[in-house]
Amino acid sequence: MQKKSVDEAVTSLHDLSAVDLIAGYRARQFSPSEVLEDLLTHVAAWEPHLKALYAF
Repeated sequence: MQKKSVDEAVTSLHDLSAVDLIAGYRARQFSPSEVLEDLLTHVAAWEPHLKALYAF
């Protein structure tokens, strides 16, 4: 089984591994604030269904 490249396997920043995030930051492909914004959007979309966070 072949491992997919980051571009093939991932469409959202919140799906990246820590290693891929660091590589992206170093290559200036995206910023930490862009990753945070993507993550918060993802959490906001799922939180009403999961009800996992106390104060979101």
